Amino acid sequence: MSGDTEQFQALLERYQAYVFAIVRKYVPPQLVEDVAQEVFLKLFRSLALYQPQGAGHGTTGSFKSWLATITVRTSYDALRKTYRSSEVTISELADNHAQWLDSLLSTSSLEDFTRHSQAREAKEIVDRVMTRLSPEDQMVVRLVHFEGNSTAQAAEILGWSTANVKIRTFRARTKLQKLIGNLLRENER
Repeated sequence: MSGDTEQFQALLERYQAYVFAIVRKYVPPQLVEDVAQEVFLKLFRSLALYQPQGAGHGTTGSFKSWLATITVRTSYDALRKTYRSSEVTISELADNHAQWLDSLLSTSSLEDFTRHSQAREAKEIVDRVMTRLSPEDQMVVRLVHFEGNSTAQAAEILGWSTANVKIRTFRARTKLQKLIGNLLRENER
Protein backbone atom coordinates (compact mmCIF):
# COMPACT_ATOMS: atom_id res chain seq x y z
CA MET A 1 0.00 0.00 0.00
CA SER A 2 2.93 2.34 0.63
CA GLY A 3 3.76 2.24 -3.10
CA ASP A 4 0.27 3.55 -3.88
CA THR A 5 0.70 6.33 -1.35
CA GLU A 6 4.10 7.26 -2.76
CA GLN A 7 2.72 7.27 -6.31
CA PHE A 8 -0.21 9.41 -5.23
CA GLN A 9 2.18 11.80 -3.45
CA ALA A 10 4.08 12.16 -6.73
CA LEU A 11 0.82 12.95 -8.57
CA LEU A 12 -0.11 15.45 -5.87
CA GLU A 13 3.20 17.26 -6.20
CA ARG A 14 3.08 17.23 -9.99
CA TYR A 15 -0.51 18.50 -10.39
CA GLN A 16 -1.10 20.59 -7.28
CA ALA A 17 -0.49 23.95 -8.99
CA TYR A 18 -2.64 22.87 -11.95
CA VAL A 19 -5.58 21.96 -9.70
CA PHE A 20 -5.28 25.17 -7.68
CA ALA A 21 -5.20 27.26 -10.87
CA ILE A 22 -8.46 25.68 -12.06
CA VAL A 23 -10.19 25.93 -8.68
CA ARG A 24 -9.29 29.64 -8.35
CA LYS A 25 -11.23 30.34 -11.56
CA TYR A 26 -14.49 29.02 -10.18
CA VAL A 27 -14.77 29.44 -6.43
CA PRO A 28 -14.37 32.34 -4.00
CA PRO A 29 -10.84 32.72 -2.59
CA GLN A 30 -11.82 31.52 0.89
CA LEU A 31 -12.92 28.14 -0.54
CA VAL A 32 -9.94 27.40 -2.80
CA GLU A 33 -7.95 25.32 -0.27
CA ASP A 34 -10.96 23.19 0.75
CA VAL A 35 -12.10 22.58 -2.81
CA ALA A 36 -8.59 21.65 -3.97
CA GLN A 37 -8.33 19.21 -1.05
CA GLU A 38 -11.67 17.71 -2.06
CA VAL A 39 -10.38 17.31 -5.64
CA PHE A 40 -7.39 15.34 -4.42
CA LEU A 41 -9.58 13.16 -2.19
CA LYS A 42 -11.81 12.39 -5.18
CA LEU A 43 -8.74 11.73 -7.30
CA PHE A 44 -7.34 9.30 -4.74
CA ARG A 45 -10.66 7.45 -4.48
CA SER A 46 -11.21 7.20 -8.23
CA LEU A 47 -7.66 6.72 -9.49
CA ALA A 48 -8.34 3.04 -10.16
CA LEU A 49 -11.10 4.06 -12.62
CA TYR A 50 -8.72 6.04 -14.83
CA GLN A 51 -7.58 4.30 -17.98
CA PRO A 52 -5.35 5.95 -20.55
CA GLN A 53 -6.73 6.56 -24.05
CA GLY A 54 -7.64 3.30 -25.75
CA ALA A 55 -7.22 1.07 -22.68
CA GLY A 56 -10.57 -0.70 -22.48
CA HIS A 57 -13.64 0.54 -20.63
CA GLY A 58 -13.99 3.28 -18.06
CA THR A 59 -12.66 6.80 -18.12
CA THR A 60 -10.38 7.45 -21.09
CA GLY A 61 -8.31 10.35 -22.31
CA SER A 62 -5.29 12.19 -21.02
CA PHE A 63 -4.77 12.18 -17.28
CA LYS A 64 -4.55 15.96 -17.19
CA SER A 65 -7.90 16.27 -19.00
CA TRP A 66 -9.48 13.74 -16.65
CA LEU A 67 -8.11 15.62 -13.63
CA ALA A 68 -9.41 18.92 -15.04
CA THR A 69 -12.88 17.42 -15.37
CA ILE A 70 -12.82 16.23 -11.75
CA THR A 71 -11.58 19.66 -10.67
CA VAL A 72 -14.23 21.63 -12.57
CA ARG A 73 -17.04 19.37 -11.34
CA THR A 74 -15.84 19.58 -7.73
CA SER A 75 -15.63 23.37 -8.05
CA TYR A 76 -19.14 23.40 -9.45
CA ASP A 77 -20.41 21.34 -6.51
CA ALA A 78 -18.79 23.75 -4.06
CA LEU A 79 -20.22 26.73 -5.91
CA ARG A 80 -23.72 25.24 -5.71
CA LYS A 81 -23.34 24.69 -1.96
CA THR A 82 -22.36 28.32 -1.32
CA TYR A 83 -24.62 29.95 -3.91
CA ARG A 84 -27.61 30.65 -1.70
CA SER A 85 -25.65 32.27 1.12
CA SER A 86 -23.10 34.30 -0.81
CA GLU A 87 -23.73 37.94 -1.48
CA VAL A 88 -21.25 40.79 -1.78
CA THR A 89 -22.22 43.88 0.14
CA ILE A 90 -21.54 47.37 -1.11
CA SER A 91 -19.60 48.22 2.05
CA GLU A 92 -17.17 45.37 1.29
CA LEU A 93 -16.60 46.75 -2.18
CA ALA A 94 -16.07 50.23 -0.79
CA ASP A 95 -13.24 49.06 1.54
CA ASN A 96 -11.58 47.23 -1.32
CA HIS A 97 -11.91 50.28 -3.54
CA ALA A 98 -10.33 52.57 -0.96
CA GLN A 99 -7.31 50.31 -0.44
CA TRP A 100 -6.85 49.76 -4.14
CA LEU A 101 -7.19 53.46 -4.90
CA ASP A 102 -4.60 54.41 -2.26
CA SER A 103 -2.03 51.97 -3.60
CA LEU A 104 -2.72 52.85 -7.22
CA LEU A 105 -2.48 56.61 -6.72
CA SER A 106 0.80 56.30 -4.89
CA THR A 107 2.50 54.33 -7.68
CA SER A 108 0.83 55.11 -11.01
CA SER A 109 0.46 57.92 -13.48
CA LEU A 110 -2.97 59.37 -14.32
CA GLU A 111 -3.06 57.39 -17.58
CA ASP A 112 -2.30 54.11 -15.83
CA PHE A 113 -4.84 54.95 -13.17
CA THR A 114 -7.58 55.54 -15.75
CA ARG A 115 -6.82 52.35 -17.66
CA HIS A 116 -6.60 50.21 -14.52
CA SER A 117 -9.68 51.71 -12.92
CA GLN A 118 -11.81 51.04 -15.99
CA ALA A 119 -10.58 47.44 -16.22
CA ARG A 120 -11.03 46.88 -12.50
CA GLU A 121 -14.50 48.46 -12.50
CA ALA A 122 -15.56 46.25 -15.41
CA LYS A 123 -14.21 43.16 -13.63
CA GLU A 124 -16.02 44.09 -10.41
CA ILE A 125 -19.28 44.59 -12.27
CA VAL A 126 -18.93 41.21 -13.96
CA ASP A 127 -17.93 39.52 -10.69
CA ARG A 128 -20.86 41.15 -8.89
CA VAL A 129 -23.46 40.09 -11.44
CA MET A 130 -21.95 36.62 -11.81
CA THR A 131 -22.73 35.96 -8.13
CA ARG A 132 -26.40 36.60 -8.91
CA LEU A 133 -26.47 33.80 -11.49
CA SER A 134 -27.17 30.22 -10.52
CA PRO A 135 -24.11 27.98 -10.16
CA GLU A 136 -25.05 26.24 -13.42
CA ASP A 137 -25.19 29.54 -15.28
CA GLN A 138 -21.92 30.70 -13.72
CA MET A 139 -20.17 27.53 -14.86
CA VAL A 140 -21.35 27.70 -18.48
CA VAL A 141 -20.50 31.42 -18.75
CA ARG A 142 -17.02 30.82 -17.37
CA LEU A 143 -16.35 27.74 -19.49
CA VAL A 144 -17.80 29.03 -22.77
CA HIS A 145 -17.29 32.79 -22.68
CA PHE A 146 -14.36 33.38 -20.32
CA GLU A 147 -12.29 30.32 -21.21
CA GLY A 148 -13.36 29.91 -24.83
CA ASN A 149 -14.46 26.27 -24.65
CA SER A 150 -16.93 25.09 -27.26
CA THR A 151 -20.37 24.00 -26.09
CA ALA A 152 -19.33 20.40 -26.75
CA GLN A 153 -16.21 20.80 -24.61
CA ALA A 154 -18.20 22.46 -21.81
CA ALA A 155 -20.78 19.66 -21.99
CA GLU A 156 -18.06 17.04 -21.67
CA ILE A 157 -16.39 18.81 -18.75
CA LEU A 158 -19.67 19.27 -16.86
CA GLY A 159 -21.18 15.93 -17.82
CA TRP A 160 -24.21 17.64 -19.38
CA SER A 161 -25.77 17.32 -22.81
CA THR A 162 -24.67 19.75 -25.51
CA ALA A 163 -28.27 20.98 -25.81
CA ASN A 164 -28.36 21.76 -22.08
CA VAL A 165 -25.13 23.77 -22.35
CA LYS A 166 -26.45 25.70 -25.38
CA ILE A 167 -29.72 26.55 -23.64
CA ARG A 168 -28.01 27.50 -20.37
CA THR A 169 -25.44 29.63 -22.20
CA PHE A 170 -28.15 31.55 -24.04
CA ARG A 171 -30.23 32.06 -20.90
CA ALA A 172 -27.21 33.03 -18.81
CA ARG A 173 -26.12 35.60 -21.39
CA THR A 174 -29.62 37.09 -21.36
CA LYS A 175 -29.64 37.21 -17.55
CA LEU A 176 -26.18 38.83 -17.50
CA GLN A 177 -27.27 41.54 -19.92
CA LYS A 178 -30.32 42.29 -17.79
CA LEU A 179 -28.35 42.30 -14.52
CA ILE A 180 -25.64 44.58 -15.92
CA GLY A 181 -28.29 46.94 -17.30
CA ASN A 182 -30.02 47.06 -13.90
CA LEU A 183 -26.72 47.65 -12.11
CA LEU A 184 -25.76 50.47 -14.46
CA ARG A 185 -29.17 52.13 -13.98
CA GLU A 186 -28.76 51.85 -10.19
CA ASN A 187 -25.37 53.55 -10.39
CA GLU A 188 -26.76 56.41 -12.49
CA ARG A 189 -29.18 57.39 -9.72
